[in-house]
Amino acid sequence: MADPRTLVRLTSELLWSLRREGFAIAPSQSLDVARAMVLLGFEDRGRLADAVAGLVDVRSARREAYDAAFHAFFDADSRVELDERLARAGVTASERAAVREYLALLVEAGAGDTTLAALLEGRGELTRLLAARPTAALLAGADAPLRAGFVAHRVLERIGATRAHSDLDALARDLRGAFGEARAAELMLLLRAELARTLAEARQHVRARARERERERERERGRPAGPLETPFDQLAPSEIAEVRLAVRRLVERLRGRDAVRRRRAARGKPAAGPTIRRSFQTLGIPVAPVFRARVRRRPRLVVLCDISESVRHAARFLLELTYLAQSLFDDTRTFVFVSELGETTRLFAERPISEALAAAFGGAVVPIASNSNYGRALRAFADAELEGIDRRTTVIVLGDGRTNYLDAGADALARIAARAGAVHWLCPEARAAWASGDSAMETYERHCTRVLEVRTARDLDRAVRAALG
Repeated sequence: MADPRTLVRLTSELLWSLRREGFAIAPSQSLDVARAMVLLGFEDRGRLADAVAGLVDVRSARREAYDAAFHAFFDADSRVELDERLARAGVTASERAAVREYLALLVEAGAGDTTLAALLEGRGELTRLLAARPTAALLAGADAPLRAGFVAHRVLERIGATRAHSDLDALARDLRGAFGEARAAELMLLLRAELARTLAEARQHVRARARERERERERERGRPAGPLETPFDQLAPSEIAEVRLAVRRLVERLRGRDAVRRRRAARGKPAAGPTIRRSFQTLGIPVAPVFRARVRRRPRLVVLCDISESVRHAARFLLELTYLAQSLFDDTRTFVFVSELGETTRLFAERPISEALAAAFGGAVVPIASNSNYGRALRAFADAELEGIDRRTTVIVLGDGRTNYLDAGADALARIAARAGAVHWLCPEARAAWASGDSAMETYERHCTRVLEVRTARDLDRAVRAALG
């Protein structure tokens, strides 16, 4: 029977491979798969494949794709650990020890930095890096094949590809001193190939994610158009009520999801490793899950909303949604701007939503007759409110990014992004227009966790769930 660490690693790598092929696998199913691996072992691959397929609910239409992914995983050399792969390539024990020693020194010198070791190791460690919250947020931006290359570049930067290359260069110097120029060159060729293989897998993961999102949009386009698919500025008066109802339903779903998360946090998260180790006492029958308690703190929300004429329809719905969703956050602050910035937090706290919106859009907070000045608004917020932003804060900006050829204030947005946990920009203008005229959206995008096109209620639903998820 394999040791617990090997079982955990194989389970993680297998599930990552299946998710990369588009199979949705819940955390509870992951625990079931680990249990199946304990009970069945790996000798009978067909039996194990059938068991895992049943546990993750593989539909008959996708069984062929599942079988291909499953057997490709167990046939792949890449699941073998780095040390063994180097040994197979003819690297001696002393040479492998030198590599291990250097990686260990990196961890000590870098206060626990294991980036290079993780990227050289491959699949299981890559899964951990891609699942980290900042990287997962970047992956959400892979919403079309044409953006996959850009997102992949940002993902590789996030997981430390540039630093890994630099660390490899430093390792090359050590190897030259220990084994000579010629042998060091051969060893570095192997190590660079290992790193390139892992980075190629990361790019493939981003491309697969983008293709899946594109297929989702194609399915959406095949549905009959209704108020939820109609651009905000084209809604008929009779359709606005339906959209407002959809906004309220979205808030109720968010509240329900928050309640579920709080219950799960109170119970704790299933811990695969301890569960598997405990199961060895009874040969896996029965398995008593081990839970690791979590402390869950609600985030803080800050909303900056352009209320100029060109985007006021989308702004109205976002502000109403924010008003209704305040209970989901420890603290919620709202600001509106056109040329000047004004805070509406107290206004929304003291008045009914209809009165508060009427006041905000009627010019009671900021003048609404002027042209948008994003640079002035962003700088005003950064100068006055930056100290109140921390890693628990999610900042949502709504606006079309049309600067009227004034300063875009990208430096102020960068200052905000450096302190906030996440910055999400919702743009009511089609992405195809972002590079035209006075739009600064492509500039703003470089400083945002995610930039999303929000032209309809359906878009708003997806964007808010992504931003607050």
